[in-house]
Formats: sequence, C-alpha cells, structure tokens
Amino acid sequence: MALDGAKTDELNEVIHKMAADGLRTIGLGYRDFEKAQNWEKEDEIETSLTLVAIVGIRVSNLTNIILNSLVSYLTIY
Repeated sequence: MALDGAKTDELNEVIHKMAADGLRTIGLGYRDFEKAQNWEKEDEIETSLTLVAIVGIRVSNLTNIILNSLVSYLTIY
C-alpha cells in the first residue's frame, strides 16, 4: 500500500513525538528481490519498501558510539 499524504503526515507526527521525547528513530522496511542487486545503486534499491516499524531508541553516549560503529561497519560491507 502506497503512503498517501494523510498517512505520511501521521507517521511524521509519530516520529516528531519520539524525537521530542529524546529518542532517535529508525524505520525498518524490506523489499523482496527476484535476482541479485547491485548494492552500489542504493537509491534504485531503496524504493518500494514495505514499512515494518518505526522504532524509537534512547541513546546514551555509549549507545551512540555503538550505533555509529554499526552503521560504519554496515556501510563498508
């Protein structure tokens, strides 16, 4: 189901409420592929995703370091 303007506004409101509570947010989504993809072309791959969840994460300095390390690791590989 494609997101219409009203649903997009609703999701943005949820994200802003989480941010106002001091949470970082991350959206979890997926997409099935029939064949291997060229992961160098992220903008072509990151379309038509199915949103599974929006997660709020309370971040401490240690958590922030771990998250940044994880993102760096995933970006490299």
